[in-house]
Amino acid sequence: MITTFEVKPNELDDSFLALLQSIMKGRSSKIIVEPLVLEEDDETEMDETEFLLGNPANKAMLLNALEQVENGNVIEVSWDEHNKMYEDLKLRVANGE
Repeated sequence: MITTFEVKPNELDDSFLALLQSIMKGRSSKIIVEPLVLEEDDETEMDETEFLLGNPANKAMLLNALEQVENGNVIEVSWDEHNKMYEDLKLRVANGE
């Protein structure tokens, strides 16, 4: 059985939890949260892509990065290498470099 609810944040209260518990009847369930953009929100809500591309300098940097990836200009690093570079950068910033 699949049940879908469209709720607003202020509707996520104890009564909603009680409703879920009564539907689940002691069974385990998966809950997936998917933000909705309602028609009345369309003009006031801006998704992440619009936000990031809204600044011309940021847009140029992101489009350049996409072009670099498409051209195969990518550097692969392990998670450990990434963490080391991050820690090194934090030290440089802390030292005013």
